[in-house]
Amino acid sequence: MRKNHLICYIYITLLYFSCDPYHDIDYQIKNNSNRSLTIISSIHFFKNLDTNIISPNTHIILLNVSGIGQSTSNSLKEISSVPFDTLLIVDQYGKKYSKNPMDFNLWKKENRSKKGDNGEITLTITDLDFN
Repeated sequence: MRKNHLICYIYITLLYFSCDPYHDIDYQIKNNSNRSLTIISSIHFFKNLDTNIISPNTHIILLNVSGIGQSTSNSLKEISSVPFDTLLIVDQYGKKYSKNPMDFNLWKKENRSKKGDNGEITLTITDLDFN
């Protein structure tokens, strides 16, 4: 009898946790320019700077935020700023990105999958963004 209760308890626990919504969101920079870019960033609550160099017409995921308890679509609705303390973008010629990369209006939010469980927040950069 105890064995049946234990199996039932394990089954209910697994069922409960498997139904919990989750979110998975990538913050990425899409380089649609013909230049290599150097991206220097630091994420809130971390003091280290991270430097990435990306080739023309590629993208890089700077940060992935995932967790349980809230769906990706709900998480995307609540996000209104970028999670970076520092975000500096320079091209291969030393020219700085002419816009403010911290301006969240420049970033595009979207769900990637049909289920809506994967999202991305993207800053797209073109050649015209360097003056």
